[in-house]
Amino acid sequence: MANSNSITTNKSSSIMEAKPFHPFYQIAEAPIHKLLLKQWLKEEELILNRALFCKKSWVLSLDSFFRSFRVIWVIRYKTNVECYLETILEREKEDLSLLAKCVEKLKRKGVERAKSLRVELKPVREWSAQDLVTLFFFTVSYFVLGLTRFILCS
Repeated sequence: MANSNSITTNKSSSIMEAKPFHPFYQIAEAPIHKLLLKQWLKEEELILNRALFCKKSWVLSLDSFFRSFRVIWVIRYKTNVECYLETILEREKEDLSLLAKCVEKLKRKGVERAKSLRVELKPVREWSAQDLVTLFFFTVSYFVLGLTRFILCS
């Protein structure tokens, strides 16, 4: 029995000694292996973070789009208010001159003639420069949104 145990031990030890080391084992023993492994893990992490950022970039892109939309709306609102105030000022000047004319005519011709003096026509609104500026800002914001997605995710 002791003889058979010694034979099995000799066989197992001879199997272990006869087997040459694999080349990966030599690479793993080299000190540069750890540096390569760290570099590889760092690159994996960067790739995964970039993929996660691309998934979350819609939130940032939409936020940017709505902010630019708000700026465009504020500009449009301010220009509309300015145009509205200019038309009111013109109307006031026009009313002042018409009132002066009416007073003169009332003195000369009577009340009935003065009532039929003023007839106001409103012009039909067409595309203005404000509409073109607004359209330009919308187009630019859409191109910036697409460019941002392209740069971040490619």
